[in-house]
Amino acid sequence: MKDNFDNITTQLRSFIDKIKADKKMLIIISAALIGVFLILFSGNEKKTDNSEEAYLTSESIDKAEIERSVTELVESIRGAGKAKIMITYECDGETVFAKDTEEKNDSNETDMKNQYIIIDGEKGETGLKVKNIYPRVMGVAVICEGGEDPVVKERIYSMISALFDINTNSISVTVMA
Repeated sequence: MKDNFDNITTQLRSFIDKIKADKKMLIIISAALIGVFLILFSGNEKKTDNSEEAYLTSESIDKAEIERSVTELVESIRGAGKAKIMITYECDGETVFAKDTEEKNDSNETDMKNQYIIIDGEKGETGLKVKNIYPRVMGVAVICEGGEDPVVKERIYSMISALFDINTNSISVTVMA
């Protein structure tokens, strides 16, 4: 078992060294990881009402969909088998909307007015979205059939660490009962 693990580790290091040497392959793998990240974090737009409070709240991220996507990725790792995933987040994220700032300077006073920019869309009036700030992942728990195999664990640690830019100390992988 130890010799098998050392052999796989040596092969993995050799593969990584080849990728580092081949710039085209490095670009392709980087583009693939970015694509996976964008797919995981592309949220569905939710319908909001027309009150000003709706413009100030964040667009809900479908966390269950992210967990389903990560589960599919883990289950596609050789040796992982069936898996269950739980992801914890620091916050719910937020949406930043554009503001129109008007400033008046009188002789001794400065008066500033901030108003959200409202646009007519297909679903009625909405704020002009500048950007979404997605929730930061704090930890990931993975339970899978192959969770006792050190090679499978390392593959899962590497993938989740790369997906969410978190330290492997924030990832737990264990075997399914």
